[in-house]
Amino acid sequence: MYRHFRNVLILYIIAVPVLLIWFSIEFIFNEYLFDWKTLWMDNALWHIFFSVILIVIMVLWRPTSYNLRYAFSALLDVTDDNSMTQKSTTEL
Repeated sequence: MYRHFRNVLILYIIAVPVLLIWFSIEFIFNEYLFDWKTLWMDNALWHIFFSVILIVIMVLWRPTSYNLRYAFSALLDVTDDNSMTQKSTTEL
């Protein structure tokens, strides 16, 4: 589960700088503000990235019977011999 999430994050860590450089080059060398296609892509792409990561998290951490491995379980209140001997020596 964590391996798949790590792979998605690595993909985004690689994709985001590439897109930032591409948008910067578009802004400097082209008529960036007048071309609605690139302006729309610049604004919408970050929302799409966020949505894809959110969907991946929802799919990976969906409730399944396999999730019991990661569930919280209370510790049993069992006293062992070591704890009893420590009590008796401290009381003396």
